[in-house]
Amino acid sequence: RQYQRRVHGVLLRMERNLAVFHGELGNVNKSKEYTAAAVRRENAVQTVLYDSDAGLWRDWLLKEEKLSPVNSASNYVPLWAGLGNEHVVESLRKSPLVQAGGVATTDKTTGQQWDGDNAWPPLQDLLVSGLLDMNCANARMLGRELASKWIRNCYKAWQESHAMYEKYSAHTPGTRGGGGEYDVQLGFGWSNGVVLKFLVEWKGDI
Repeated sequence: RQYQRRVHGVLLRMERNLAVFHGELGNVNKSKEYTAAAVRRENAVQTVLYDSDAGLWRDWLLKEEKLSPVNSASNYVPLWAGLGNEHVVESLRKSPLVQAGGVATTDKTTGQQWDGDNAWPPLQDLLVSGLLDMNCANARMLGRELASKWIRNCYKAWQESHAMYEKYSAHTPGTRGGGGEYDVQLGFGWSNGVVLKFLVEWKGDI
């Protein structure tokens, strides 16, 4: 069992959004309630899950009472919740997860779809969005670099196959992902959506 960094990063963002929404609607007490919940969760995430030496967040293993050693893209998802700092940006920039085609899911090649060398569109979006939201030139530069890698990966695959895929190879741009219990899916909603979002963000200048 784990106390998961990515889940609590998403919940923190949700609580902050709900605080804003209730404030806009005039629900003052509810807005204060969600603001307080977000503060408590941020303190918990930063106290329990943040690995200050590595500059990232990790799952807390409840049985072993220690941080998980697993290296994965979701170690950086709290960026999307606004918890980033320069140390985290540098950690991600130097991470072996960052490859020619984007950010790999993990650094383990197991044949499973949620490991390397697969790169998933939603994770690329969460990391890039978190970096762009930071008031930091280095963060925005890295966000642009990761978005460019992703667009070029997807575009090369489309040029060669005239298809978009649910996941891609992080190490070999233009190659669809694989592994897991089913064949890679064509389409694909989140792949199309993330590419379009990045293109709109930079107006095609990427």
